[in-house]
Amino acid sequence: MLQWQPWFAWKESLRILQSPTATVRPITKGAELISQVFNEIQYFLGSPFVDEGAIFYQRRSGRFKKGDRKITKDFQDLLPIFRGLQKTFSPEEAYKWFTTLN
Repeated sequence: MLQWQPWFAWKESLRILQSPTATVRPITKGAELISQVFNEIQYFLGSPFVDEGAIFYQRRSGRFKKGDRKITKDFQDLLPIFRGLQKTFSPEEAYKWFTTLN
């Protein structure tokens, strides 16, 4: 019974809360975006402690190419409506996925 108590297994409790609850995802994605904003500010100010790997993709990853900023992905994960608008303006990209399924 102690495993269900949050003070004994807080990671497990968070995992249980995340899976059925839709409200936890925006909170975690928002925290990731805030963290990335701090990284971007430090990089912009020329801090020697921020690696370019924390700012830019080092290799192709999903829909992002090498050299794309990671903050773009974090922003789109937090507010998916912008990704939907981007797809609306480039229907060729969506069509490409449908034709590869044949």
